[in-house]
Amino acid sequence: MDLSKYKKRVATKKAYRKFRREKYEESLVLYNNILETYPEHTNAWFGKALVLEAMGKLEDALKFYDKTLEQDPKYFGAWYNRGNTLVKLERFSEALKSYDAALNLDPEHFGAWYNRGNTLVKLERFSEALDSYDEALKLDPKNVEALYNRGYTLAYLERFSEALDSYDEALKLDPKNAELWYNRAKTFENLDKPQEAIESYDESLRIDLNFVDAWYRRGMVMVSLGKDQEALECFDKALELNPDFKPALKAKKDISNEKS
Repeated sequence: MDLSKYKKRVATKKAYRKFRREKYEESLVLYNNILETYPEHTNAWFGKALVLEAMGKLEDALKFYDKTLEQDPKYFGAWYNRGNTLVKLERFSEALKSYDAALNLDPEHFGAWYNRGNTLVKLERFSEALDSYDEALKLDPKNVEALYNRGYTLAYLERFSEALDSYDEALKLDPKNAELWYNRAKTFENLDKPQEAIESYDESLRIDLNFVDAWYRRGMVMVSLGKDQEALECFDKALELNPDFKPALKAKKDISNEKS
């Protein structure tokens, strides 16, 4: 038995357990001790990067993900977590390259496809984002967040009927999601179906009565239908919740100006 390998493995497991228990300072000390003795230990460099990322020390984490990849360019976790760290730093083009490198190593990793899609949305590359969400959903067809983001992306691309289908699939899995109902309602607005939009805003508000944007958007649909009094009630509700909500203040002023 190689005693040095055994000691290295035991020490690394102990450091990782501390990380999992969110004892980050203790975990970092352990990883540093391991690396003093075993500077070639790739998993310890990766573990140190994980700890630093969890501590919010993102630039430092990035440095040690890079160190991991210097030692092992095919280390999937380092590419994937490097991408996540770059997203947190809002360095989206670099993050995309990291996710692509990760997917070259493991093309069936849901998280890499999903996060790639989110990154492409940040880069306003919506058609490519849609492709990534589709790949993610092949791997996990019942992932609510992926269905939601796919719907959002389709709506941005003005493919409203398809967006609606995606929201509906998500709502089958998570019917108490106020944001999903809200975005479903907005999609009905874009399809020029005001009654269906109102029904979805109502569902959203049954779940979350403090949803300011839903009150406002419901009011705007009422304006489009010529129901000014009901619209004003919605705007007033929005302003009860947020007295400085400018869209509702403007909408109320517009109705007042029309009447005078």
